[in-house]
Amino acid sequence: MSATQSPGRAAITVDAFYSPLWVQRSATAPRTNDGLFNVRALLSYTFR
Repeated sequence: MSATQSPGRAAITVDAFYSPLWVQRSATAPRTNDGLFNVRALLSYTFR
């Protein structure tokens, strides 16, 4: 297989994650939602 005909050797994956985090900053403060949002990407290449 030549370098110009190499399907499937490179791949990219994107992942998104959200988690609601309920926090109470002091004993008398109300609980608030400080959500955690995370996005990441992975680029992989297979050598043959």
